[in-house]
Amino acid sequence: MLPTSHLTLHNDAQHGRSLSDDCNGPDNDGACTGYLDTVLTVFERHNHPFVLVGTAATRWNASRGNVREIDVLLRSSQMEGIVDDLVISKQWVKCDEKPTYANDACWGNETAVKDIWLEARFADTPARYLGFAHLRFWPEELYQLSVTDCQKKEVPDAMALNSVQLEEDYHRDPSGRFGPRLADSIHAFGHSLTPGPKHRARSLSHQHLPIVIPTVQSHLNSLLDQYRAQEATGLSIGNGTGGHVLNYIRYNLFDWPPARDWLLGSGRIEARNMELMEKWIRRYRRKPALSWDQEAGKYVFVNNFFEAVLGPLAGANTVNKG
Repeated sequence: MLPTSHLTLHNDAQHGRSLSDDCNGPDNDGACTGYLDTVLTVFERHNHPFVLVGTAATRWNASRGNVREIDVLLRSSQMEGIVDDLVISKQWVKCDEKPTYANDACWGNETAVKDIWLEARFADTPARYLGFAHLRFWPEELYQLSVTDCQKKEVPDAMALNSVQLEEDYHRDPSGRFGPRLADSIHAFGHSLTPGPKHRARSLSHQHLPIVIPTVQSHLNSLLDQYRAQEATGLSIGNGTGGHVLNYIRYNLFDWPPARDWLLGSGRIEARNMELMEKWIRRYRRKPALSWDQEAGKYVFVNNFFEAVLGPLAGANTVNKG
């Protein structure tokens, strides 16, 4: 751990200042403080990459889940020093009690390998606009993912305001009529990928400090490893693992046979996880879709979503409608 005197931290919170005090006015966007500026500075001083996992990461991989906290992957050997320095900054405090939702069956960690929760203590918590006020630090052993060895990609912010798939090879429909949303399509509709200056994770002065996420391949395999471990031990790690896997299938359309066959045959799913991934895809059932019936002159339900969009022979898992 580096001596505290060597850390340049933003301590405005201890003086009762808001993160947006220097951000008021139409010409002051560059002065806005990012809510993760201090966190990223501490990670840099510890020579530790800032690796997002959880829902914040999956929103950059097409999923549309709601972010409850910022989940970050850490090496166990460096976790204590990083947490200590964040507490010293007085912008974050170690939680004596987890958020209410973190104690239920889905989000509670039952294992002996503990995660750490921190709560924001500056005036403008991200909860006011983005919906969360906590950091959750995951040790590698618990998340089944190596900080050093996992494949990573850089993202422009901790929060994808509109969920997007940055890895374009996961968009398997050459017609472009369906698939995970890509950045070009979001921009085409005039939507933004990231929050505005007052709500971003990094100020302009901290843009050189990267925010990264695991690739789809690395993240999906870690989730499948987590699920197998939970099945073997009967102990939940509190990550909502199954929900993340289903969201990957849903929003990347892995239940469409061409996408399914490409995913399972591309080497992206590790051999140890192949049977489990096939099982998850088989059990996923997409809702029926509305399709215009020219003869009837009205919209009708089509059980097969992909046939509704692409026409007969498209194929997919279907749900029966009685």
